Amino acid sequence: MKQIMDVTIDKRVAQCRMTSKRLIGRKWNMKSPGNENKKDLNDIVTGGLAESINRAEEVMALRAQIGANTAIASGAEFGYLFDRLQVMLGQYAILVVTRMFEPEEDGFQPTSIPVALNNMRFNADYLEIQDRDFILRKLISFGHEEKEFEGIPTPWITQLVRKEFADRLPDIREPDANDLSRALFSLKQMRDVSASDSATSQEGLNTEESDRNLKTLLMYARDFVDTIGRGYLGVSLKIDTKVVESQLKQLLQQAGIVS
Repeated sequence: MKQIMDVTIDKRVAQCRMTSKRLIGRKWNMKSPGNENKKDLNDIVTGGLAESINRAEEVMALRAQIGANTAIASGAEFGYLFDRLQVMLGQYAILVVTRMFEPEEDGFQPTSIPVALNNMRFNADYLEIQDRDFILRKLISFGHEEKEFEGIPTPWITQLVRKEFADRLPDIREPDANDLSRALFSLKQMRDVSASDSATSQEGLNTEESDRNLKTLLMYARDFVDTIGRGYLGVSLKIDTKVVESQLKQLLQQAGIVS
């Protein structure tokens, strides 16, 4: 009887040890919520939004260079080609910029500013501020007073930053509310025009108004990405359109279109 009890006890001890090893393993393999949420925010901001801004800025630079070159505009040989290229570049710019303002819908999370703001809203407790002085200066530029931040914990400051950008987020349901809402509403209408109205949409793509709307939305997007990048991720937004501009110029020179 004693032998049976000893065997039973030994089995239970062995089971407990195996369970302990599994639990210890799980403990060591646990991921920090802060690191995971920072990675998610980093993927949205520096991996997605920053790239979208750079692509849009490059397209805008190419459009400006083609539009400003009278030799291209008046050239009978390649005039139609560059006119079509202007239209396609405009369509692409509108697609990229409007996508940055798409809200989360039916579980689908686009790489957009509203999704990044939701990430900050629900994970503020886990997000660390990398450059607190920069973030506080940003809040002061929004109209806050420095004394407001005395003794305030980091999550509250994060919520203030989030709220400032969320309050300025364009709303196409109220296009007359401000310039941002008006710009997004106009560009989305242009983007969603049906194929039967393509002539009208192409005409609109080459207007100063569409370019102005794109620049208005890009200014907001750059400010958001730069603020979150520098303040929380330790990364500054860098935009460089010189490469594509230089290569286009070289191409036009080699083709003999411009001198």
